Amino acid sequence: QIDLVSGCDCTTLDWTRLPIKPFGTGTIEVIFDSTEKEDSESVDIDIYLKNIDPKNGHPMLKIIDYSFQLVKE
Repeated sequence: QIDLVSGCDCTTLDWTRLPIKPFGTGTIEVIFDSTEKEDSESVDIDIYLKNIDPKNGHPMLKIIDYSFQLVKE
C-alpha cells in the first residue's frame, strides 16, 4: 500500500489510497506546472510504501524521476 508520495512544489500528486493486492495495479497521477521554472531539469518523485523492507526494518521507498525540456517562446 502506498503511504505517501512526495515531489517538488511544481507537482500536484494523487495516488491510489486503498491497499493494492499482490500483482494488482494502482495509479499515481503527477501534474507538472512549469510556471515558476526557468531551466530544464529532472524532478524526483518519492513513493513511500507501508511495506517494511526486511533488510533494514524501515518502510520501503521507491524513487522515480522525470525530465523536462523548457521551450522558450
